[in-house]
Amino acid sequence: MNAIGVYGGSFDPVHHGHLTLVRAALRHIDLAPLYVVPAYQPPHKEQTGASFAHRLAMARLAFADIPGVALTDLERERGGISYTIDSVEYLKARHPGSEVYLLIGADTAEEIGTWKSPDRLAKLVRLLVAPRSDHHEDTRGAWRMSVVPMEPIDISATDIRRRVRAGEPLTGLMPAAVAEYIERHQLYRP
Repeated sequence: MNAIGVYGGSFDPVHHGHLTLVRAALRHIDLAPLYVVPAYQPPHKEQTGASFAHRLAMARLAFADIPGVALTDLERERGGISYTIDSVEYLKARHPGSEVYLLIGADTAEEIGTWKSPDRLAKLVRLLVAPRSDHHEDTRGAWRMSVVPMEPIDISATDIRRRVRAGEPLTGLMPAAVAEYIERHQLYRP
């Protein structure tokens, strides 16, 4: 059976934790392709730090050299609030008969039951969960899930935005091209 991956998020900004998870997932399972889906308007966040256009541009820079990744702006095309169930149903319709793997962090796995249509989503996807040292996976309910074999990467976009505001270096947290983009466009400044 063919398998596709879906990795959504605000990517505000994209960082090495995101890239490490994608590479590990692609090594773990033959996903053809793994869709990276930046959220147009995330439902669980009041606002993002950067516009969708900037977040999409940073994701293009970060994921460009990873074979098997397909970056999509389908949530912008749809408009409004970005719900994972809508993106999954859209991509599943484009790949009939394929199994869908949804990549998420352990912290997100703990709250996935609060998402739009969680029961319907649970029937459509198998979760690939990134381990985090400060979270434990929750396997309650109807979710089919496995942990991506990788070392936890404790990098957060929240901390990166704080570092930018404080004028601290971003070395080692993200690809240099993304850090340069943030500086060039003066993103996340007070």
